[in-house]
Amino acid sequence: MTPEPLDALAIRRQLSPATAAALNPIHIFQALDSTNRWLLEQGKGGDVCLAETQTAGRGRYGKSWQSPAGNIYCSVRWHFEVIPPHFGCLSLVVGVALARALEQAGLQGHGLKWPNDLWHQDRKLGGILIQTAEVLSQVVIGFGLNVNIDPQNGDPIDQPWCQLSDLLVSLPDRNHLL
Repeated sequence: MTPEPLDALAIRRQLSPATAAALNPIHIFQALDSTNRWLLEQGKGGDVCLAETQTAGRGRYGKSWQSPAGNIYCSVRWHFEVIPPHFGCLSLVVGVALARALEQAGLQGHGLKWPNDLWHQDRKLGGILIQTAEVLSQVVIGFGLNVNIDPQNGDPIDQPWCQLSDLLVSLPDRNHLL
């Protein structure tokens, strides 16, 4: 099953008015080396960057992140008016928000693996990468979520993984998941 293309207008339509007002343009690329890197180099506070595939996605400590088509690769550059005192907890906060969104989509039995992974029954479902920008009050919050990987593209992934298309009876449109 071919996933629907990412669509900025469809994504923006389903956001709450407050969230839509806080976000600047939603940039969507067919292929990009890294959504986080793009926002670190070119983004402004409130910008969102998505890619159908990433050619040089990365995880913690620069570890390579396999980014085949059919999934969600999303980064948001966020500006804090006041720098949070516990900046290190941001990954946990983002993970909880993603886990709740997945629960609303009908997923059960998933959780977080410290410090930055989404898991379902001992298999990786997604990951979070937070990087600080050159402006101290700004961060880039990136996440990847396995939605619908072509089985031929899953071979290079070096750990047990799963995807939403195998876990949900009805797979939501990726634009709605965002």
